[in-house]
Amino acid sequence: PQPALRVAEDGTWLLDDAEVAPEMLSGRLAGISLLHLALPAETPAEEMIALMEHPALAGLELRLVTLHLPEGQP
Repeated sequence: PQPALRVAEDGTWLLDDAEVAPEMLSGRLAGISLLHLALPAETPAEEMIALMEHPALAGLELRLVTLHLPEGQP
């Protein structure tokens, strides 16, 4: 689903598979009302909540998409 925000294992933020700095996210989300959060199924709840509370996501409808990635894939 798109648009989708994903945080890679190394902490890189990806918006529709393109790297985006967290501080630039607001500009990239202009005009978007729905955002999918694509997270590995084993993501700790604290990390998920911290991502959902990012100021750039305020006011957006968020939908969680869980990923089941093969071992070693970011």
